[in-house]
Amino acid sequence: MRVQMLLGVASSANMSVYAQNNTTWPYQTYKSLPGFEPPQLEISTVEGSRAPGLIFFPISGSGAHNYSLNIYRQDGELVWQSGYGDYAAFKPTTLFGGLFLALWSSISFPEPWGFGYGIVKILNPNYENIYNPLYDPTQYETFSWIDMHENNITPRGTIHVGAMNVKAWDLTSVGGSENGWIVDSIILELNVTNSEIPLTDAAPTYPLRGLGQNQSYPWGPSHINSIDEFEDGSLLVSSRHYCSIFEIGRDGEHDARIHAEYGSTTLISIFNNDNSAVVSYVNQTTGIFPSADTDTKEATLLLSNGHSVMGYGSVPFPKEFDREGNIVQTVKWGQAQAVQSYRGYKSEWVGTPSSRPDAFACMDSNATINVYMSWNGATEHQSWHVLAGPSKGNPEMQMAINKTGFETFATFSSSARLVQVEAHGAGIETGISDVVAVEEAC
Repeated sequence: MRVQMLLGVASSANMSVYAQNNTTWPYQTYKSLPGFEPPQLEISTVEGSRAPGLIFFPISGSGAHNYSLNIYRQDGELVWQSGYGDYAAFKPTTLFGGLFLALWSSISFPEPWGFGYGIVKILNPNYENIYNPLYDPTQYETFSWIDMHENNITPRGTIHVGAMNVKAWDLTSVGGSENGWIVDSIILELNVTNSEIPLTDAAPTYPLRGLGQNQSYPWGPSHINSIDEFEDGSLLVSSRHYCSIFEIGRDGEHDARIHAEYGSTTLISIFNNDNSAVVSYVNQTTGIFPSADTDTKEATLLLSNGHSVMGYGSVPFPKEFDREGNIVQTVKWGQAQAVQSYRGYKSEWVGTPSSRPDAFACMDSNATINVYMSWNGATEHQSWHVLAGPSKGNPEMQMAINKTGFETFATFSSSARLVQVEAHGAGIETGISDVVAVEEAC
């Protein structure tokens, strides 16, 4: 990395923060990216004890200012925001030995349905969509029926997903109509080049509660939340409505994750959603780590060897816990119940966007040029060069400045009419913005 000399004045951009009303959350705006309005993060941290990494989360819900995917630094600085859309299950993931981003996108249905139909997208570190695993048994080739809850990639380069099939079903055995309807949970393994490998269907026992009377209001007896894989290839499946987790063999013989396997002992992480409408809305939700011995069929509750991050779905306040179970960091980006975030993560990430940086320039009342510059998704640049000139063909170096946040602000005296900025850092090859005209007034 080059050591730059400050030749002008630079600072964190004068970022504006807005709050629409009492039910929404403050959001940020940027001069260089006028369409970006990510939430302002409220972060509480016990200094010196948090794990390293960036914070990853999607935003949705009736009180959300926008529906988007977001990556932040732990100081609350935005790293990347996606375009707007209906998203879920956004996370960093390992594929073919490298780190990628996985996400689900399309159409989701709120409670009491609680599922969706859509597509899984896998993005490379350039934020380019390189794979789209699909499941379309109808052969329409225009849609995908993958559910929003899971996109777990295996070391083989395959991906475990769920799908929801609404179909007619005789519900008399569970107190319903003979001409009832159910949401059948399907577990699938696909490869990233769209070759599906169906595994098994889940079956019905959650209370009907008025569901199942017609195709628009089906009963969802299983509601698969997560799918993970043991070393022998069998599956760990979490069922919300069974309130259980299951090990399922590939011969057919809940939110849970396999953290480690030691012989016959497996460490699993479970989101214990005890604060539910079905139970009380009072009990406290917890994260638990049972150690299950598949030989003795015994399970023991354990704490993690290191830190763990737990999100709360309809309460957008993920927390990081240390090995003793103490809270070391809480991050907030919305009002409880009004804003949702289906899963949040903390992970190392190197973002090298294929897109160019963005810049905005204007002339203030003192005849000084103000420049705002940003590069959505970039993690490696530490400084900027600002160039300016009367025409595109001969811009001259005006200043070299340190990066001071997602959007960096600089000012210098010049009569130039055009401005261009260049990001500098390790391994950067595409960090030159388009040439922008200097606006006549700021």
